[in-house]
Amino acid sequence: MVEIISQQEIQAKISQMVERAKGMSRNAYFVGVGALSRAEETAQTLFEEYANVGAKSLGEDAEEKPKALLAGYGFLSTLKTLQAQFPGQPQAMYERWVEIGQEKAQNAANMNELLLAAVGAGYLAKEESEKLINELLAAGEKRSA
Repeated sequence: MVEIISQQEIQAKISQMVERAKGMSRNAYFVGVGALSRAEETAQTLFEEYANVGAKSLGEDAEEKPKALLAGYGFLSTLKTLQAQFPGQPQAMYERWVEIGQEKAQNAANMNELLLAAVGAGYLAKEESEKLINELLAAGEKRSA
């Protein structure tokens, strides 16, 4: 059976779709503005932190060096520190993914550990990306206000 839709119903549905598209566009704009805002803040903060670390690593020689060079030294020093801490991180991350997979998978008892890790990693990525989008949206709305 074919349902007959009135002109008013069609117009109402079109209006709803247009309003929804406007809302989505507005949110996409705010997320972009928020990402730009956060990138500016983060870049400046990191540059200052790396310059300070570089100055400490060069000691007295730092006074005559440009700040960009100090930041480069600081970045390399930070990478070396992270590299020394890194070996235990993949195993801990994998174990966390398996744990999350066991909590979230519907049939966890019948799944192997690798599949549980994949489920956990996917769930964690979804959760973290939603948080990031919400933060960027809030930052964009704040900056545009």
